[in-house]
Amino acid sequence: MTTEVRPVRYRVELFGLLTAGAAEAIKVRVLDLSETGAFLERPELADDLQEGDPVTLALSLPGIGMWTTGARVSRMGTSRLELKRPGAAHVTVTREGNGIEFVELGDEGLEQLRDFLELLDQR
Repeated sequence: MTTEVRPVRYRVELFGLLTAGAAEAIKVRVLDLSETGAFLERPELADDLQEGDPVTLALSLPGIGMWTTGARVSRMGTSRLELKRPGAAHVTVTREGNGIEFVELGDEGLEQLRDFLELLDQR
């Protein structure tokens, strides 16, 4: 029996730009991030995204700078978003969105992503 080790997913709240085909880039919120992919809260203009669609994600990663990768939509589903409000601790809401899998992440891009994820480990 083979067991595949899944990469650690980090809960984040990052904003980036998602491009699908020849469409204009749209602003998206990234709810979780790992070495192999991300979950994006479904933006209003991305209702046409389907599993398997190629996309490009561009993020400004704190401490790293602009980071861009090719990806494909891997699933439609839900994820949780932690609400950060004064006087409210550990409150989460469910958000619909798209899981994406990074497919054009070269060595340099992977190293930059790992550097950023390492910063998250230190918080």
